[in-house]
Amino acid sequence: MKVMKLRGRYLIFLVEPRLNYDKELVKKSIVESLTSLFGQNVLVSSGFKMVKYNSEKAAGIIKCNHLYVNHVRTAITLVNEINGLKVAIRVIKVTGTCKKARRILESLPYPEE
Repeated sequence: MKVMKLRGRYLIFLVEPRLNYDKELVKKSIVESLTSLFGQNVLVSSGFKMVKYNSEKAAGIIKCNHLYVNHVRTAITLVNEINGLKVAIRVIKVTGTCKKARRILESLPYPEE
């Protein structure tokens, strides 16, 4: 029996409006969305992990297995509220390496005041 290797993918996302959101609140909102849409089994199987979050840029990186990119992407898109505030979370890019994801996150501009 052949065992398939699970490859990691990194999703770079942006929260709009670009305010200072707490990392745990953003993560909790995405996890709740993923769980309500697909259940605990997909949450565990996807290998969901918040790698990095920059609250000043309101942007971050999420890691998941390559088989579950579409599941996680759908759950992120359907988050519409964080701590009572209306938000929209957009996935900017999906990469295969953490180094490339960090480079993209660092290149994002800070929000204008």
